[in-house]
Amino acid sequence: MKRMDKKIYSEHWEKETEQLEKQGCYQRLSEITPQGNTLEVGCGIGLTSRYSSSTRNVVSIENNEFLIEKSAGILQGLDNPPKILHADIFDLGSSLESQINNFAPKVLVGWFIGSHADDIDLRTPTSLPINEKPKK
Repeated sequence: MKRMDKKIYSEHWEKETEQLEKQGCYQRLSEITPQGNTLEVGCGIGLTSRYSSSTRNVVSIENNEFLIEKSAGILQGLDNPPKILHADIFDLGSSLESQINNFAPKVLVGWFIGSHADDIDLRTPTSLPINEKPKK
């Protein structure tokens, strides 16, 4: 088993995303999401953001710069592009909190949330078995 850093995780997630997209998951998730300003926790490679922003305003919080970079290509040229905030959802700071409050989200989504090992280790007890950490 290879430990994933941010870059490897983004590459892994891109492959996973391709499979989910082939199944129509992202379009369907957008369809079942209530309307209104939407705060998205994690943009992945940008597919849920792309589908969601076609019918609502979206702000996404993502801490992985490699995923943000991948999202840029998918989100390019949209009429109503989502705003991607490079931030850790657990440590926003007052400036980002203010931006989110001003956006006034009515909907909060977090589809397929996960992260790389360093993030997981940071947010879970060291005593927890490694196979239980991602579940927390």
